[in-house]
Amino acid sequence: MSNLVVISLGGNKGDWKFIFESGLNELSKLGKLDKVSSIYKTEPWGVKEQPWFKNQIVGLRTELTPVAMMKELLKIEAAHGRNRENEERWGERSLDLDILLFNDIVVDEKELSVPHPRMHERRFILIPLVEIYPHMRHPILHKFMNELLDDCLDETEIIKLENAV
Repeated sequence: MSNLVVISLGGNKGDWKFIFESGLNELSKLGKLDKVSSIYKTEPWGVKEQPWFKNQIVGLRTELTPVAMMKELLKIEAAHGRNRENEERWGERSLDLDILLFNDIVVDEKELSVPHPRMHERRFILIPLVEIYPHMRHPILHKFMNELLDDCLDETEIIKLENAV
């Protein structure tokens, strides 16, 4: 049986179209792409004085475990110029890959928390997630993604740029 992992792609440094296409290509080597959201231009969250981000959500069918998937995502980030150790939290980055959901399991380890602990607070995650999986349930909050979006208090600006590739 394959696992469904939901991954967010984000970045605000470099040629985002190339980086996102390359990132999707690398993700497709880890399994089979299930669904891909549109790309959104989003106001920075946390550190405001930086370029706006591009964000996208991808569903991937994979045989990997959550920890193995996270290790692969870190390799993809590094190959695209990201160095997590030398960056400001919520600062500029070329490619940020996060596991949002992994089937309906909960992981709480030092190097990985699934579901992503702040996903329900961020419209830049919820809007593209609702686009492709509106009726997926959050395994801790027990709400559908569209309900989480309705309840979200985040007011950052989000602009749809492109349809899914």
